[in-house]
Amino acid sequence: TIITLRDDKNLREKIAKNALSLYHAKLTEKILGKELLVIMEEQNKNNPSILMYHGVPADFEEHVKEQKVKTTITFDDGYEDVYHKAFPILKKYNVPAMVFLVTNQIGVMRTDSRGRTLPILSWKQIKEMQASGIVTFQPHTLTHPKLPRLSIEEMENEILESKKIIEQELEVKCRWFAYPYGRYDDRVLALVRKHFDFAVTVRRGYVSPQS
Repeated sequence: TIITLRDDKNLREKIAKNALSLYHAKLTEKILGKELLVIMEEQNKNNPSILMYHGVPADFEEHVKEQKVKTTITFDDGYEDVYHKAFPILKKYNVPAMVFLVTNQIGVMRTDSRGRTLPILSWKQIKEMQASGIVTFQPHTLTHPKLPRLSIEEMENEILESKKIIEQELEVKCRWFAYPYGRYDDRVLALVRKHFDFAVTVRRGYVSPQS
């Protein structure tokens, strides 16, 4: 799901004409199968929509190679498999992607909510991917908290400092933000609206031809 923050008709139309896919770290269990991809591809032949995934599937290259619509792929959290697994495929097919970084966890091992301990991208890997012109990077807070549980001061620190770090390290302007766990409230939305053009969240549910 994309929340458009800036009232810009051209930007809204540009987003509406493109699909957005969301990937997390590669999972050991197979969550995504060809059945899901077929549903989504068929659905998007005539009506591009937002595609959401959890996990980098084993057939990621097949999906990228056979895209039926122009797609911007996003990776939450910045796990290292983006560099080793996805980046070569993205370059091969010249498909753009966006990575949302948890900036206080760059270059470390992170244990996720499923109990998996996985390596996070280093700044060296991030800068190599950025230099390719294929991958861009945007903030996903400092520590990946549930933002609605924080005070205003804590929210500002998590959101604005992560934005500042990426802009300084990569010499770019950050226009996108991804809500950790997809969670936000009116306070979070007001703060993000003030500092970004777009924000990304997720809504849990099953994908079907009627989605």
